[in-house]
Amino acid sequence: TILSATTILFQPNLVRGVSTTNQCETETMTSVQKGISVINWNIAAINNNPFEYWITYENDEYAKLMDDVQEFIVNPGEKDVPIETVFTDTMLHELLDLMKQQGWDEVDISDTKEYWEKNFKGKTIIKGFMKDGELGKKRLASMPDRITNTINTVDGQVYRPTPINCYQGTFQSFEDWWSQWKDFMFEKIIKVNSKKGVATHNVASMILPIKRSKYPAVTEEEERISVPLSTLCAGIFDSILIHMLENVEGKQGWQSLRAEMCQALNMKKNERTVEILRTAYSDVDVMFLQEVANSFAKLIENDSALGEKFEVVVPNTSGKRDQNSIILLNRNVFDASSIEDVTDKIYANFKEGIPVAEGDVLAIKVKSKDMGKGSTYLLASFHGDTNGLATIPVLEVLHTFIQENLKDETVKFVFGLDANTYENAKKGKTQCVKEFAEYYVSLGMNSCHGTTPDPSNYTTYNARTFLQTQLNKACTREEFLTKGDVNPKDFVLFYDKEFSSSNTFKDNTGERKYIERMVFPTLSFPSDHAVLYTELTAKSCL
Repeated sequence: TILSATTILFQPNLVRGVSTTNQCETETMTSVQKGISVINWNIAAINNNPFEYWITYENDEYAKLMDDVQEFIVNPGEKDVPIETVFTDTMLHELLDLMKQQGWDEVDISDTKEYWEKNFKGKTIIKGFMKDGELGKKRLASMPDRITNTINTVDGQVYRPTPINCYQGTFQSFEDWWSQWKDFMFEKIIKVNSKKGVATHNVASMILPIKRSKYPAVTEEEERISVPLSTLCAGIFDSILIHMLENVEGKQGWQSLRAEMCQALNMKKNERTVEILRTAYSDVDVMFLQEVANSFAKLIENDSALGEKFEVVVPNTSGKRDQNSIILLNRNVFDASSIEDVTDKIYANFKEGIPVAEGDVLAIKVKSKDMGKGSTYLLASFHGDTNGLATIPVLEVLHTFIQENLKDETVKFVFGLDANTYENAKKGKTQCVKEFAEYYVSLGMNSCHGTTPDPSNYTTYNARTFLQTQLNKACTREEFLTKGDVNPKDFVLFYDKEFSSSNTFKDNTGERKYIERMVFPTLSFPSDHAVLYTELTAKSCL
């Protein structure tokens, strides 16, 4: 057990959420006109890596393995060998040849080889690569991992051969791993769903450029060659993981341990997420969900209870990123035939440099089935960048869109988002939750947490281990509270003149209750973000 936990059961008006009723009395209205019940939930614990987060798990082998890996990386000593002794020149040239066969630009491939010579070859595996802070900021290893770690295909999930996912095969040796890795990346043909139908291609074709606009640490050259360069970094990263696990004291059972954990933590993740939505929140009117895979959206549509009751609205994307913000509408409350997707109009107004990716934003207009006063809504779901620097610019664009395009209509605005705001932000680098609140208040908005949200009202409470791609975010057991992601990140926003919020609560169990100071995800709660519930009541002074 990592941290002790105390269970807090939430009841109306007894939770840490704040009732925002103030200036206006609520009207006597029909239930639809009066307001709506809402949840916001970033459902994803990224990458389906069973080792990514410290968890409460009574297993001696797990504890031994994680302690040994932590020691290997924190105090490597003589084990910190040159990269070229692990990822060899032979492996490099085999990979470069596969890139050429893929049809990637030969100049970019040549420059990637030169980059290897200057920046990787002579450095060591731990200090020179795994713990290179700049490499983490540039996402050169974590971005290709995010894309290829676990891919949702027409035929089910497929996994890159690496220790940090639920790969179904086993590795008999380092050489056996490398053979499987090359085959997966360049030879394996997959079929993935997109708005335009089923796309058929190999895995390597899914690797996307890394943009400086979103990750400023990336140089112009690195951005230009980012496809082959990040593929190389993925290969180096995985090779170091395999090497490390073959050399730590707790190596004997890591593959069987991973299989056991995947079954509990990951293989049933989607089913458990749907179960939580079905059993705990099927009575709500709107669900704002973030980091949703296309396959998960289809799982909801095909669920006998949720699919019948909710209209699933997804953004129109290429399908390559497969990480979207979506909205579920209760068909008893909303007229699905009236849905108008205005997402493209929102994206068209983003200024250059705003770190917003495809699928991060979904914005729709929809009418309630009661055609009385205030029956049209603008609903938006948003997943902020890791640092939260896109959150205020996105809110600004949404607000401006409403003022310039919807001022002649009676439209109520509700915005569910993972704002990625921080209790102790770094000026100019991460978004402060207090500054975010001051901004939305300046626009005449309020939130389910009120106008002055408590910075310690956390909706994330987790810490990454050393078996994942972003080691700059890794924490030892002792550093959990100081370096973990323990922050107030999730919100439901609305205009203060339109709604008041009440009965707000958080949930990190899937049972409409929250356990303070508990690490999550857990074996029964599959996300690294809490569910956020609130009830919005219409005000009479519209």
